Amino acid sequence: MTYHRFLLDVMCGGLVAYLRMCDYDTAYASDYGIEADALETTTDRDDQ
Repeated sequence: MTYHRFLLDVMCGGLVAYLRMCDYDTAYASDYGIEADALETTTDRDDQ
């Protein structure tokens, strides 16, 4: 079984609530001290 985890910005509050209702593991990036800019940089680096 594949297990998905999501780390989202606080601007995605509605999406976080929906994903949690669908039993996905979600967390706010700000809870871990991560800024939205850092998430974009990590995503860009992973795409290369």
